[in-house]
Amino acid sequence: MKPVGEYEESSFSVDDYFSEMVTVKGGFMSIKIAIYGSEGRYPHFHFYKGIAPEQGISKDRRNGGGCICIETPNYFIHGRHTEKMDRKEIDALISFLKSPHKLLKQHTNWEYIISEWDQNNPEQKQLPIDLPIPDYRHDMSSIQED
Repeated sequence: MKPVGEYEESSFSVDDYFSEMVTVKGGFMSIKIAIYGSEGRYPHFHFYKGIAPEQGISKDRRNGGGCICIETPNYFIHGRHTEKMDRKEIDALISFLKSPHKLLKQHTNWEYIISEWDQNNPEQKQLPIDLPIPDYRHDMSSIQED
């Protein structure tokens, strides 16, 4: 899959776009998914609750939310990213991950997340595009940055 950066329009200033953040188009249950660059050795994606599908993730909201590991079924705790999902949110997440990407319809949102992790974190472990989705659950354990 050829990585393609995607920045959603919102009320951000130009400087906000240089934070190396890529959001997955759309979202689910008012939850947005984002991938950042220079994020350490644990491949993961961020999620932010309470954001409409057509909205971007404002700078003040980026200090919260939660993270989920890409390779393993774990939450990833770092900084202020400590939120978790309930059972319904996890079920909706898995459905969203398996769905076709809104623009790159030949690829799933999951493949897009992996591609964007690899592109934005070239110094970190690179992941195969066919990596299966882990068995995510609302009560999965957490790991923390060393």
